Amino acid sequence: MGDTTLPTGGSVSGGTTLSAPCDCHDTSVVDLALEPDDLAAIRFHPDPVWETVASLGVLAHPAHHPLHRGLLERVNDPDWDHDLLVGLLASERWYPSTLAPVPSRSQDDPARALARIVETDEQVAGGDLETLRRTFPDQPRWRDTSVPQLLEETSTALVGYFGRVLAPLWERVEDITSSDIAYRSSTLASEGVGATLDDLHERLSYDAGRLRLRMSGHHEHRSSRGNGVRFVPSVFRWPCLVAELDSSPPVVSYAARGAGRLWESLPQAESTGLDPVLGRSRVAILTQLEAPSTTTRLARLLRLSNGTVSEHLTAMQRAGLLQSSRRGREVLYERTSLGHALISPQR
Repeated sequence: MGDTTLPTGGSVSGGTTLSAPCDCHDTSVVDLALEPDDLAAIRFHPDPVWETVASLGVLAHPAHHPLHRGLLERVNDPDWDHDLLVGLLASERWYPSTLAPVPSRSQDDPARALARIVETDEQVAGGDLETLRRTFPDQPRWRDTSVPQLLEETSTALVGYFGRVLAPLWERVEDITSSDIAYRSSTLASEGVGATLDDLHERLSYDAGRLRLRMSGHHEHRSSRGNGVRFVPSVFRWPCLVAELDSSPPVVSYAARGAGRLWESLPQAESTGLDPVLGRSRVAILTQLEAPSTTTRLARLLRLSNGTVSEHLTAMQRAGLLQSSRRGREVLYERTSLGHALISPQR
């Protein structure tokens, strides 16, 4: 499909999380005005709730997400309320604002973050429930469910689903989103806001202080009111774009670079022609660096010690194959043009 998702929550909450097919020719635009304070407050970071909900979109609309067919194979004999979670994502145009909280800036445990859905403001959840009843009037579940019951059952189902299906994949998911954030941060520092945002999705663009989201059936003007924007990369979002514009700050979730790597085997598993020259571990490191990464992340992916990876990175940096940069407390390594040229024939 290629969604631009701005699903719409209930009228009480005023929540808006939007979605529209990317392959449609609708030219409707949601225009978000960004002040200088907003531009200074733009942040990229992952969020376990947004990622988990994106994966449920795959289960609810599998035909639109061929990249992640492997996820469907992991849902066998579910011991969580599968019908509830898929039902919440049944619409292709919206989903409940309860499932789109403002992303936490802390590195939260996914299960704890999902469990906190039960603490959602009851006005927000009540607005969502009214929208579900209007949208699906023939569904007795929504008609017969109370707001506290909806929150409790949704939270419990999300935690169960995550533990059974997503937890085994989570390290790889985190590596992909972290690599994407490192790439976006590097682009933001070197090329500026416009180049960074224009590269996120074909239906998103930035020009002269305005963020434009081409959304089928949605045409409006908004202001971020100095709160910035949170951009959340997601492995399971591809090929969609999702936005929650009524939150403070607004949130835009896009498909992380390299999302398909979730289903790939680790790169050091097979020998290449460079192995006798560089050594298998160094080839694996170069191969893994499709996007900037840290020593710790590479060590975890390749199942090597931090010390071993550090030695290889230092040697390859001295040889001109890699370069490093600092992001906060992290040191990120990426290929140089020579490193790209060397590894490309192997891919």
